[in-house]
Amino acid sequence: MKSPLLRTSVAAAAAAVLALSACGSSESSDSPAAETANEDLGKDVKAVVDAPKTMTDGTLTVCASFGNPPNAYYTSDHVETGAETDIARVLGPLMGLETQFHETKFASLIPTLQATQCDVIMASLYIKPEREEIVDFVPYMQSGQAVVVSKDNPKKITGYDDSLCGAKIGFQVSTTAEEYVKKQIKKCSEGGGEEIATVKVEDGTMGMQQVQTGQVDTFIDTNSASVYTAGKTNGELQVVGKPFGLIEIGAAVQKDNAQLQDALSKALDELMASGQYEEILSQYDSADMALEAKK
Repeated sequence: MKSPLLRTSVAAAAAAVLALSACGSSESSDSPAAETANEDLGKDVKAVVDAPKTMTDGTLTVCASFGNPPNAYYTSDHVETGAETDIARVLGPLMGLETQFHETKFASLIPTLQATQCDVIMASLYIKPEREEIVDFVPYMQSGQAVVVSKDNPKKITGYDDSLCGAKIGFQVSTTAEEYVKKQIKKCSEGGGEEIATVKVEDGTMGMQQVQTGQVDTFIDTNSASVYTAGKTNGELQVVGKPFGLIEIGAAVQKDNAQLQDALSKALDELMASGQYEEILSQYDSADMALEAKK
């Protein structure tokens, strides 16, 4: 049985990729749009931990990027939606706080947090040693990478392998995908393969559009976004090869903000124990990215 807090259906989230299935122009950087969002999610939730100190009393301000379906994107009415968005909507009230979002470009997320323009980042931020040196994390999902091609796939790309040599590859700036592209460029060069060309974009929506319009041969994005988006394009986009680079993603707080980190961890434990965590992820075809609840 579905939680009463999930009264608003997100089945219409498939409309989030209509621009892709219609081969929309890549000149627009607008995020895809769904028709509904779970705006009331968390409004009836009772706090399970004492409210931590935040930049604005009574409010949890979340830095997020909304060009990343199914994790975070906008409805046609410019309302925030997605798996991460819904998790954030519940975590705030579980700490006695109202959740508000502060839209931030991915490359600016950590600087924005450090400037105290938000309390926490929830934007598919991978937990990496170099990031752990400057922020503290609470893991809440898993993620990985995937290779997306058009149905014609003129370069005959088979996945994250040497079939990428000689291809034009798109990726979102300042993401893990960029690191993997650099590794493949080096591998192709050292192995005598054809040179790889690259195209950087600000959000995944634009990158997927460029695959469909033939501006790039492939786009590397998170596995969740790739599978979700490709599945809504009637075969126009396809994921090839196996997912790679599986890693945890987490809510990032300023270094040594133990009070907020602890409160987020306890709130997440409650969300997972209630069954609502898995329910949220399932609604966005992301159940396989769930973390196991603590025993």
